[in-house]
Amino acid sequence: MQLFKIAPNKMFQALQDLLKEEETTMGNICKCIKKALALTCQEALGLKKHHKEWLSTKTLDRIKERKNKKTAINNSRTREQVKAQAKYSEANTLVKKSIKADTQKPAQMNPLDIKAAHTDLPTDVNPPTMEEIRMAIRKIMCGKATGPDNIPAEALKSDIEVTTNTSSRYQKRRSDKM
Repeated sequence: MQLFKIAPNKMFQALQDLLKEEETTMGNICKCIKKALALTCQEALGLKKHHKEWLSTKTLDRIKERKNKKTAINNSRTREQVKAQAKYSEANTLVKKSIKADTQKPAQMNPLDIKAAHTDLPTDVNPPTMEEIRMAIRKIMCGKATGPDNIPAEALKSDIEVTTNTSSRYQKRRSDKM
């Protein structure tokens, strides 16, 4: 990401020379800016992937054939269109079968090296403060269905101070028992 931040700055510094020249038009400057951004994105982010990695080249070829047959249908007349439609439907079934075969391939024998996640994550074990409870009650949406406790949001919001004090006392007792 650092590369993506640095590269446009270099490109735009080169464009400053264009801005100083009086003969350059706004169209040229706009084209240069677009080109600079496109090149920067291509360098930093890489090219866009046009297909899924699990698709085989055989399937991709069949997809191209199907696309060509579809354009043949769109460009043909009535009698030719019926023949082209039959060829297209055959090509379509081949593509579907090929994709199904690609998706049902067995998993790789050498799976990627995936590191285990850290289990000792920092967790806040302190009871919530009065302000946190108050903010949580305010954020509850009114008019929604009740939860498993069958307490509607309107009941909690009717007197926020009482609800906050009650909830705070409950949370403190709960944390003292732990």
